[in-house]
Amino acid sequence: MRFYISALVWLLLTVPPAHAGLWESEIGASTGGSTGEWGASTEITLSAGGIATLTGQGSYTIDTNADGATDDMVQILGLAVGDEVIVAPDNDARTVVVKNGVNLILCRETDFIMNNTGDRMILQGLGAGVVVELSRSSGGD
Repeated sequence: MRFYISALVWLLLTVPPAHAGLWESEIGASTGGSTGEWGASTEITLSAGGIATLTGQGSYTIDTNADGATDDMVQILGLAVGDEVIVAPDNDARTVVVKNGVNLILCRETDFIMNNTGDRMILQGLGAGVVVELSRSSGGD
């Protein structure tokens, strides 16, 4: 069942540009600054400790601390149990490495290097500052 859900999410995240209107209006994801049910993306800057503080369910772009070339994201705060978010890097010139660990439980226990604004992760809050990955998509390097 998990494979089918991941495959469906992957398919939905890779809809060809000719169908972008369908993606934005009927499915509701926020891509490339568009707005849908998720709303416009909100930019979040990582703290010096690699923590992203979100304001609940929605779509977010993540930027490195002090616009550094690369930064690790080790925890996400601000999500209630069941809240789902889409995160993407804010800038192609800066790399956000989503680190697998106690607070970020990633598929296959592998880090995800987001270095392209086309990269996406769908995450869900489990409570107490713990977040689990539901899906990821690499938009290319």
